[in-house]
Amino acid sequence: NLQGHRARPEGFRGREYQAWFAEDIPIDAGPWKFHGLPGLIFEVYSTDRTVSIGLKGLKNIESESIPAFSSKGKQMTRNELATCLDLEYEAFYK
Repeated sequence: NLQGHRARPEGFRGREYQAWFAEDIPIDAGPWKFHGLPGLIFEVYSTDRTVSIGLKGLKNIESESIPAFSSKGKQMTRNELATCLDLEYEAFYK
């Protein structure tokens, strides 16, 4: 049983968004540009309900099945990663 928490509305591109997240899963990740809360984001929606993004599912995996990161990757700061992800999301949703 996960304890859900509601985040205060935040504005983005002229629209207010509400997020539901779980501190029980201490991962500051979420869909699209929504991240940085003290737990995994389960749902984000605009307060006018024209945009709604929800978690489809969770899967518990064993640590041995998680692939290792490649040593050929580029090291970057958190801001550089966020910018890179933003560009990928923008290209995907065009």
